[in-house]
Amino acid sequence: MADSEALPSIQTRKWTARDLEGLDVRSLTRAPVLGQDDIHRVSPQLDVWDAWPLADAAGQPAEWRGGELWFALAAPAFADPEERHAHARIHTFHRTGGRFDHLGQTFAEGFTPGSREWSGAACLDGSRVSLYFTAAGFRGESPQTYAQRLFVSKADLSADQDDPFENWSQPRELLQAGGPYMRADQREGRSGEIKAFRDPCPWRDEDGTSFVLFTASAAASAGRSSPCATTTWGFRRSACRRCAPSWPGCCWPKGR
Repeated sequence: MADSEALPSIQTRKWTARDLEGLDVRSLTRAPVLGQDDIHRVSPQLDVWDAWPLADAAGQPAEWRGGELWFALAAPAFADPEERHAHARIHTFHRTGGRFDHLGQTFAEGFTPGSREWSGAACLDGSRVSLYFTAAGFRGESPQTYAQRLFVSKADLSADQDDPFENWSQPRELLQAGGPYMRADQREGRSGEIKAFRDPCPWRDEDGTSFVLFTASAAASAGRSSPCATTTWGFRRSACRRCAPSWPGCCWPKGR
């Protein structure tokens, strides 16, 4: 979609004061105070951040072997914590009570199409796992770039304590960046100062419509040098026979 094309018609839901009245915010007015005794490293060799659960259809953590499966970004523990972004991979953890046991790297090295793996989401449908993630850069590149692409891969959930996933499918790209709200072709930069096209997350509206939400930087208007804004964009999955059987829907802006 070229920048000169008209913006798609997007239908959004409104959050009003009436919606907020139903929330109990008494326990959410302040974050708890955390001390050094509240921090427990999952692994002495790893830095771990940006965690999300394997969720059921209602968005709640799915039960697995008396606990839950969680995913998180992890990298070797460098002296400079900022180095972690250049080495990030998705890892799997088994949560039981307040304990997280590290089960290892989720995907085999070299399986995903990026030089790094950044955040996403995971959902469970029966025994089928869908893991949405961001591929940062390109496999085998040197030096690393900050290009970002959205992918999903699927596997069967097993009861194997050491290897809970069987037969990951070839990662499928969800959609490509382009147009006025999804400009993430930036190849150079540094962490914290790059455009966004990342963090895919499936979401189902109350009317049953399924979306993939993600974070994207809005491109500057033509002829202007205003800074990019970051927004959350949603695409609807609609039945389409042109799609491959392993991806039962196309991504289109809602309302088109």
